[in-house]
Amino acid sequence: MGRNAIISEPARDIREALPADSSDVPDALCRVVMGCLEKDPNARIAQTWDALLEQLVRLVEPVQAATEYRVCGHCGFCSRARLRVVACPLCGEHDLQVPSVRHVGRVPLGSAGLGGSVAAEAKPQEPVLLRVPAGRSVVGANMTFLMDLKDRAFAEGVDPNVLTDPKAHRVELRAYEITQTPITEAQFARFERESGYRSGRPAGGLGRADLPVTGLSFEEAEAFCDWAGGRLPWPDEWEKAARGLDGRAYPWGNAFDPARCACREGGATGVAPVDAHPEGRGPFGLLECVGNVAEFVDGGERGHKYVLGGSFSDRCRYHGLLWARLRLKKPGGREADIGFRMVRDVETPEAFEARFVRVEGEAVVGCDPSLIAELECCIPLHERVLDELRRDAQRLVTLAPYDIGVFAVTNEEYWRFVEETHHPYPSHWRREPYAWTSRPFLNKYQYHPVVHVTHADAMAYCRWLTAKDRRYVYRLPTREEWQAAARGREPSIYPWGNQFDAALCNGGEAHRQSTVDVRAYEAGDSPCGCRQMTGNVSEWLAHEDGSMRYLRGGGYDEACELFGMTFFEMKTDEQGEFASTGFRLVRRPAG
Repeated sequence: MGRNAIISEPARDIREALPADSSDVPDALCRVVMGCLEKDPNARIAQTWDALLEQLVRLVEPVQAATEYRVCGHCGFCSRARLRVVACPLCGEHDLQVPSVRHVGRVPLGSAGLGGSVAAEAKPQEPVLLRVPAGRSVVGANMTFLMDLKDRAFAEGVDPNVLTDPKAHRVELRAYEITQTPITEAQFARFERESGYRSGRPAGGLGRADLPVTGLSFEEAEAFCDWAGGRLPWPDEWEKAARGLDGRAYPWGNAFDPARCACREGGATGVAPVDAHPEGRGPFGLLECVGNVAEFVDGGERGHKYVLGGSFSDRCRYHGLLWARLRLKKPGGREADIGFRMVRDVETPEAFEARFVRVEGEAVVGCDPSLIAELECCIPLHERVLDELRRDAQRLVTLAPYDIGVFAVTNEEYWRFVEETHHPYPSHWRREPYAWTSRPFLNKYQYHPVVHVTHADAMAYCRWLTAKDRRYVYRLPTREEWQAAARGREPSIYPWGNQFDAALCNGGEAHRQSTVDVRAYEAGDSPCGCRQMTGNVSEWLAHEDGSMRYLRGGGYDEACELFGMTFFEMKTDEQGEFASTGFRLVRRPAG
């Protein structure tokens, strides 16, 4: 027989060359090896370990009737391939010493599994983003639903108070996209590899590409989102995406079902793949919103870090309620059952420019005396505050023309000042810039108002900009100038009118506990077109009284129904710098 005839002859079954006592070699392994020896290159299986595993998964017929994943504990293939089998298809091991579990067990931290670390082997897919439409929705605790659940929670050792906060409230959200699943090990490994960022998690993570990434700090989750062009979701965004518009308690409805999620009630002992529970899909198509890993949400810059959704180690009947926001006891800590997902804004905001509007002529300033009696009845104000309101009685003033900033001064604008003058950083900025931004703050904060600035910092910025521009003299607004821009010629209580509406400002009522982009809340503009005169940040005024400095507007962490009233004024020490204090500019032509 010639050489060509030998080469073209089909390969023999490898078991023919094995000893007689080797009949227990699995059929699946034989088929894989035969595929690698295939003469036809187009039919030959690629001879890499990863390809071998992929082909084995495809060739082995899973036992669909099996309800549990079983891990043989010998070669590790079962847990890696997610097969529902009664014996390991790679090594044929039947002696299942490792207890069977409903979900893939937790892989030890630092273990890279069969194929090395995720960073070396993963070929991560881009996160799948699902769109959540714009509009108003109700978020927060469904008290009717909780009536029967609170007593049961207390009996099982769960603090029922965590189930009732926040109270139901209405929010107005723009359209956004959110990842269908939590971010995976492979996706985070790609971020570290391509950006050069080094997190504090163990190298290799959990060793499986399709598991949710865990063991991260809040800041590391933020960094991934910023690099990927997104951000962590606000609690309201996360809740709306998971809950839909009908007020349900869980993604699938109001009846808790442990079979739809990885949770303590279902016997879960570790994290599961991010697509392990399609039956737990929510109304917008999100997976794994309840159980598996609790998820970071952007609770703000004041040390308040929250998670939602509950994890495999939680009683998800309670902690999986879609409004239950659990504050982390150790905000900087790392947990093996906390992950995150990412949001991207759909609507591109208007191009940012430091715009000014002209204000001139008559304006109403001060407090209507009739409101003081109403405030006394509704709000327990200190007598000193009431006296100040009485002294600042409502009156008509005529102001010389001036320009005032449409927006508060942003981080980006203040960064240019710091770069040129070497003025001290705000206390919350990083000492070392991020590699992908070259700035000491994340991209998402670029057009947020600068905060943690003192009155003296704001004055220094004004002097720098005046020297740089030379066409104008920049300064802080006076009390009358600020109020005229906020309310115009009408004696309105808020920039938009006399009725407070939490949907028109970023106040404490919105429960966001962080600043937002200065371009947000256009519907709450003042009559002259200034944005966020109520909410987001309280703003420094030019007025000084000894060591005292004054602010107006109310911040994201304050009850803006009171502090956001256009005539309400706050004061603090000259060294005061807070997470919700910023400033806007007034200018007049130089000379």
